[in-house]
Amino acid sequence: MAAPSPKEDNSKETLNNQLSKLESEVRWCTQHPNDVSDIEMQQLKESVDELNNRCKTFGGQFYKDFQNFRKDFDYMADHPNEIKTGDFQKFEDMIQQLLRDLK
Repeated sequence: MAAPSPKEDNSKETLNNQLSKLESEVRWCTQHPNDVSDIEMQQLKESVDELNNRCKTFGGQFYKDFQNFRKDFDYMADHPNEIKTGDFQKFEDMIQQLLRDLK
């Protein structure tokens, strides 16, 4: 099996870094659900939007899983009054699964 090209490695590493950063931000929200402002939710949504193009390049099941995460996350971001206690934990778990799938 051929080794991935340096460009693929770099792209994968960049995506991994972005997902890890998003995971850290969502973890903070998990730990402080009552302190999450509308501005922070908008910033998280923008981060997820930026990840979309990177995830799209990987395609396949990984991109489908990301799309499921994004759909659920976008709904939550658009309806902040409906956020339940475990929602941020659910998103953190989904990001962790994406990180495992990326390896």
